[in-house]
Formats: sequence, C-alpha cells, structure tokens
Amino acid sequence: MRRALRSTGLRCTWPAVLFLVAGCGDNIQAVYRDYCNVQHEILDDMMHVVDDQSAKRFNTAYESRLMAKEEAVDQRKEKIMNNLFSEADKKLTALTIEEMEAVSLKGQFESMEARYRLTQNRIRRLIVKMVEDKAEEAKRADQSFTIKSVELCPNLTNMKKGAKFGKSEGGMMGMGGGIAPPVMAGGGQMPGGGQMPAMPGMPGAGGGGGVAKKAVDPQANANLEFVMECRRTDDPANRWQVSRYWRAGGTRIQELTINGVNLVPLYSVQ
Repeated sequence: MRRALRSTGLRCTWPAVLFLVAGCGDNIQAVYRDYCNVQHEILDDMMHVVDDQSAKRFNTAYESRLMAKEEAVDQRKEKIMNNLFSEADKKLTALTIEEMEAVSLKGQFESMEARYRLTQNRIRRLIVKMVEDKAEEAKRADQSFTIKSVELCPNLTNMKKGAKFGKSEGGMMGMGGGIAPPVMAGGGQMPGGGQMPAMPGMPGAGGGGGVAKKAVDPQANANLEFVMECRRTDDPANRWQVSRYWRAGGTRIQELTINGVNLVPLYSVQ
C-alpha cells in the first residue's frame, strides 16, 4: 500500500494517508469526533441538574461513568500519537488536527462552549435562589447572618465538569491541554515529493507562532462560592444591609462575562 502511494505521487487524499498512519482500527478524526460526543453527553446530563440532590447524582455519574469515557478517548489519542514514527506522519496528523479545530469541528467546539456557559449561568442562578430563600427564612430570627453556598448546597457549588472545562486554560483537544497535536517547526517534504506547508505552533504543545487563541479568564472554569451577608440595622427604613458576591477562596469576583453570558449572577432572576 505504501509503495502504491509513492508511485502515485500522493494522488490519494490526506485522510486516506492518515487512515494508514493510524491503522484500520482507529484514527485521529474518529478520536476528535468521539471526544465531542462525550462532552455533549456531559452537557446533556448537566441539563437535569435542578437542585443540590440532582447535582450530587450528576457528580457521582461523572466520576463513575463519564470521566471513564473521557479517559478512554484520551488513551486512544495517546496510542495513535505514539504510533507516528515518521516525520511525514506527524506533520500530516498535525495538519489534520489543525483543520478539524479550525474548520470541520470548529462548530462542535463553539457549540460546547456556548452550551456550557449557558448551563453554568443557569446552575449559578439556582445557587443564588437557594441562598435567597434561606436568607428570607433566616431573617425571621431578626439577627445578622451570613449564608455561604458551599455550606448550603455543596454539590451545586462544586459541580463536576467535562475535561474541556476542567482546567483554567480550557481543557483538552488542543484547546488548552490534554489532546494536542504534535509541534511542527516549519515546512517539509510530503511523501511522494509534495511540499508540506509551514505549520504554526499548536496550542498546548509549545513552540512557535501561529494564530493565537483567545485567552480564557482562569476563573471562568473554576467553582465559585456565592455568599450573602445580611446585617440587621436600627434604621426602620433600611432594616437590612445586604451584600451579595461570588468568591474563589478569599478573592471576590467582581465581573465575569464570557461570550455575553454572565457567569457571576447576583440575583436568581434577571
């Protein structure tokens, strides 16, 4: 088969070449598609989270079932990458990955981003609603108090997330870590004598220039805690002084909006 490829001067398409590189059982295109499918499955399950108990069920399902699917995809990727012995195979695979991220699977990655941010906003509004309801109940004691979501609804506050959103950089598949293509320093010869175009440094793989991806705020993928402080005053016209804020550790998050979605809502309704 490889002899036939050389004799035709690469008249066959690149996907066919990569099929031979990866082996008949698997290929990098299938790995990327399955990775997207797993992430969308995680997002589908997150849609069923409506309170702290359902959040606990989701967290358990992620750790026992969904995380294993992510790991299986990553292991397939590792096997493919470890079987790229020639520089030509590595360059062709890197070009295929760049094409998938920039063209054929770009919509998939953008869809995952949009779905996750909307779900993140919805879940955080659930957290705010639970804290608000608890505050109304606590006001009956007519004493100052503070409510922390990490204590009231710990499972909602510490929701699990897919690998793409499990890191502050953005996750796997060349989008911040994990599955990333091999680095290519520049052009070279393709099998059969064709010229290989220069390849920019790929995200998550180190190396040179290329098109920079938009940086993601490190707090965007973090689990934040919502706090509501209510102080009793002696002023009949302003009986309660209320402070609402999100925080990561001891740091308050003032504003965090990604693609037009507010990730730190201060009220349960808009």
